[in-house]
Amino acid sequence: MKCPVCSSAHLDTLIDFGLMPLSVLGLVTDADQSVAGKCHMVDINICRSCGHVFNYGYDQGFVQPFEGGCTMYNNGGPWLEHMNWTAQYVCGCTDGKIVEIGAGNGEFARLCNYDNYIAYEPTADCEQCSKYCKTRQLYFVPEDSIRHEMPDVILMRHVLEHYAQPGEFLQRLSKACRVAKCEPYLIIEVPNITNALRDVRVEDWVYEHPQHFTPESLCALARLHGWVVDDMFTTYNDEVIIVRLTPCVGTFKKGRRQAFDAMKKDLQETRNNLLAMHKQNPGSVVLWGGAGKGATLINMLDLSFDSIPIVDSDERKWGKRVPGTVHMIVEPAVLKLLKPALVVVTTAWRVGDIAEEIRLKQLPVGSVASICQGKLVPEE
Repeated sequence: MKCPVCSSAHLDTLIDFGLMPLSVLGLVTDADQSVAGKCHMVDINICRSCGHVFNYGYDQGFVQPFEGGCTMYNNGGPWLEHMNWTAQYVCGCTDGKIVEIGAGNGEFARLCNYDNYIAYEPTADCEQCSKYCKTRQLYFVPEDSIRHEMPDVILMRHVLEHYAQPGEFLQRLSKACRVAKCEPYLIIEVPNITNALRDVRVEDWVYEHPQHFTPESLCALARLHGWVVDDMFTTYNDEVIIVRLTPCVGTFKKGRRQAFDAMKKDLQETRNNLLAMHKQNPGSVVLWGGAGKGATLINMLDLSFDSIPIVDSDERKWGKRVPGTVHMIVEPAVLKLLKPALVVVTTAWRVGDIAEEIRLKQLPVGSVASICQGKLVPEE
């Protein structure tokens, strides 16, 4: 078996409890039945690569038919305060549709008091849940449910730790969002195992929780399976982790792809402007940086002439050609003769360094700029 988060096979056993009874699903009224109930292997491992903690002995085919909602003690003041605050947080993330996966008896939906709230609860608890919100007595199937609901927020409270393969579910969910062109927040709340590790606690390792998340392993799970971490914090005395995610496809589609498409057009315009400046007054434009990242930009600019000066701070590059071009790299001293109106630094993150070098060497340069989003940006 490999780590459910990062698939590493480098694991260490933390503690092997051997066979243990079910902690929640084993609740019965008959004493003999309670004693004779089937036990299950609890062998707690930790991943050396990502730090995730999980039950190595968990039966991958085990089905958890939860009834009665969340059975943790939930009448205490601090817990109710946590629930109310979380309800405000969730509802504050959207004015659209909220879909809760595994809503139980609706104890959380009741606190939200939100009109466009849909609960998925496949057990008989759906009857109680339906008193507080529209409830579907169904399992949430990403490939079908996303397309049907088109949610703005998907909520999973104390559900993900029950999955034998949580990464597989998150990957399916992300893919379903991409196919449906749906870009919801995914808000996940799980127990935080950090305190149990620190205090060497015994009681936290229940069989019904095959996964035991730390903030780091939960974020790693999300990032490795199609999600971007938008917000993450611990609460309720650091016993609970809440993370808000966005699908990678959504972040890329809405922002990155459009930005790069626009960049290509702007870069072509920048190229034309540089060419025009050079033709009008050769030597008025100089590129600074002729190898590495600078070579990438120069090739992207596709300057079809070899007379534009390209200088570099590194004397080891002088007299050599920009990779992929005929452009000769020369020393910055040529700027004393050319007195260019514009120096374009081909590696944007070094523009401040180059501008400082120009000032220290008192080189006669009109202005210094770099290229960002395909456009010339003056150095401040």
